[in-house]
Amino acid sequence: MDWKSETAIKKKSVRFFVIGILVLVAVAVVGGLSGTAIFSAVRKANQDKRRECVLKIGDINVSREEFELFCITVIEGSDFENLRINTASDNALAVQIKLKATEYAKQYYALRTRAEETEISLSPLERAEIDKKAENVPEGEDPEKYYLKNYGVTTEGYREFLYGWKLIDKYVNYAADNYAVDEELKRSIFDANAEELGWGLADVIYFDISVNDSGSAELKKSTAEKICETINGIPDIDKERAFRTFYDNFNDPGFSSSGINVALTGEIASAHPELFEAVKKAVEGYCYVVGDAGSVFVVRVRERFMFDFYKDTAELAVLLRADICRRIVEEAINDPRFGASAVPAMDSVDVKPLITARIEINGR
Repeated sequence: MDWKSETAIKKKSVRFFVIGILVLVAVAVVGGLSGTAIFSAVRKANQDKRRECVLKIGDINVSREEFELFCITVIEGSDFENLRINTASDNALAVQIKLKATEYAKQYYALRTRAEETEISLSPLERAEIDKKAENVPEGEDPEKYYLKNYGVTTEGYREFLYGWKLIDKYVNYAADNYAVDEELKRSIFDANAEELGWGLADVIYFDISVNDSGSAELKKSTAEKICETINGIPDIDKERAFRTFYDNFNDPGFSSSGINVALTGEIASAHPELFEAVKKAVEGYCYVVGDAGSVFVVRVRERFMFDFYKDTAELAVLLRADICRRIVEEAINDPRFGASAVPAMDSVDVKPLITARIEINGR
């Protein structure tokens, strides 16, 4: 491993923010709700009623039982508690769940249709893996009764639901593998994530001008400018020694990243965006004065680790892949063929028993 790579690991712990694609994670495991909640709904409605259309995705009819699976997906999702806490009433929560379930359904059918149009299919092994998962019911349970009780669908209906998600996952990965990637796209992804990836090594002197004393603030700004003029006017061989002397004499306490040859990461961007902009764009070796309402910095960037450093790294590849997948998903769901529209029967879809069951299981 070269010095730059070692330094990157030592100086900065890179955080990966993979863009969440709901269609690929929403339904890894659904269920876990009280079977009684589902069974009550099934018992109250005959199978014809369960199969009536409650939502249209373009020309696709989504049945009541299918739509309730999407509702369960929302309720079993990691964001449900957030949604529940931030919703004013049970009625409003039910509306929000149905809206989110509609989004899931739109993603599901738009992407599944794209997959089928691309003639992607599941291999026998992939189907066998899903079949095994569908057959994994508690010991002593009849699979058909189990799925009707816990999911409101037949075993075949549940299996078909999982087939669809697996097909979508396969399609998105296939499309991402074949997506045209050039340097411009890489650069745009890096720029959008520069605060997570980019950093630099710099010499920094901090002046605190937050005190309510305009004279003192102006003096510090003037001092910073004179320091920069001096540093920029002397031979390179003398710059570090001179900067260190100025640092020892003028640096104010209160900024943990001031010093000689310190790492400046994107973590400083929220409090001091101008300083991080210098790290991103300043000419290496040149001294600048940057600041904001409460701070002035003398900064001399020694070396930057930005796009040119990261463009062929695994770190950027992860973010690039996630963004490509997001684009593929958005392109599919924005296809006008897959507009979502509820039909009158949607009003009779009751998700409150499902919400109650989830809250009871959570013990709150």
